[in-house]
Amino acid sequence: MTGPSKRLAVLVVACLFVVAAAGAAVNASSFPPGAGGKGVWALDRAAAEWARRVAPEGSPAWKVSRIVTELGGPAGIAAALVTIGSANRQAGEEAFSALVYAGAVTYAVKALSGRARPGRGDVGFFGPSLSPGLDSFPSGHTAAAFAVAAVAARHHPRYAEELFAAALAVGVSRIILGEHWATDVLAGAALGALAADRVASGRWAIVWQW
Repeated sequence: MTGPSKRLAVLVVACLFVVAAAGAAVNASSFPPGAGGKGVWALDRAAAEWARRVAPEGSPAWKVSRIVTELGGPAGIAAALVTIGSANRQAGEEAFSALVYAGAVTYAVKALSGRARPGRGDVGFFGPSLSPGLDSFPSGHTAAAFAVAAVAARHHPRYAEELFAAALAVGVSRIILGEHWATDVLAGAALGALAADRVASGRWAIVWQW
């Protein structure tokens, strides 16, 4: 990524942390001693509670989040790749490659960490597992969104703010919908941005040349 894009990516990830920290600051007192865990686990629980209060299920914000989250899903990412690749073949190849690398690492870590989804109520890690519901860390939607956004921002810096804003919205939507903990989203954002940087810098090879 270019210098401005890198700084913007760092800013966006920092914004995700602020969202999580804000939830912790607002809601920490809501949990009795021992209920929320300590340190980062307490932050995760508090951020999840904050999201439920800000956008309860069925609310307009929750409904919008259901739409936004699809930007990081298969259909949304496929549409983004086609759009990017049609405008700039190299950008399309880099975006696809960053997505493959980010996805491979994401799903390997998911299987190895075995972290419970928010719906199970436990913020902990249970070790290697392929069981449904134990695949929360990191967020795949967020990793994909940031991988594609970071590559696109490098080739189209004038749209960098909009691209990273969209990726940020995907990450926040995952917390609001109760699909991921805040730290899952932060890790996904970091993985996506890292994959994009490595591919764009030539450290990681292009997976498929169109």
